[in-house]
Amino acid sequence: MARPVKMIDGYSESLWKSVVVKSLRIGWPEGLKEASRRLNKSTMKSLLICGLFEDVFPPEEELQEAMDEVNRFDFEALCARETHHGQGLADRFCDLEDEAVYAARNCKPDIWAMANKYGIWIPPRAMNVFYTWHWLRNEIRGGKREIDRTPWTGIPKVMADSHTYEGKKIGQGITLLSGHYSQHREIGRLVQEKGWQWIREQVQNSGVFETEDIPKQTSILDLNLD
Repeated sequence: MARPVKMIDGYSESLWKSVVVKSLRIGWPEGLKEASRRLNKSTMKSLLICGLFEDVFPPEEELQEAMDEVNRFDFEALCARETHHGQGLADRFCDLEDEAVYAARNCKPDIWAMANKYGIWIPPRAMNVFYTWHWLRNEIRGGKREIDRTPWTGIPKVMADSHTYEGKKIGQGITLLSGHYSQHREIGRLVQEKGWQWIREQVQNSGVFETEDIPKQTSILDLNLD
């Protein structure tokens, strides 16, 4: 029997998770803030750590600083970091797909040992991308990008792909922002040729899912976590 879909404020939990991943990918703090009002702290942290190695790609010497940003949910600081797409490393990232996926399946103790040297915990979903980050760490130059200041008007339709309940329901597989290796390569090409602003315009122009009038939720940012 299929498990019931967990819904939060009218949308699936999987779609809110997708909002986290894809908002970090394009550097959109408002998306992260809204998702943080629906997802618990541990889920947010796990997704941000995954995004740190799947997208953000901080230089090795900035890893602890970036992890600190994750731990305090500093969405603006994280979104201001240039990703491997903007650093010109998307092809290198994707070329390691087979090796990284194999390592994540068959060399888990070795990957956890590598992460432990940095004093960080790696979610299982991030093992392949952490492996790739570690392999390419001497090529990563980091850098900054302009943050996407677009206000929140709803969940962009392009964020519903095959990883989400809504995406499956409407038959929407790989979208512009999907995290498939082939799409990471395409995002890298587009960012290099057209810039992040063009990507962001496509996201906002995709329209938003219709929302009901839902009271504002409490965000992680609104809580005293000390």
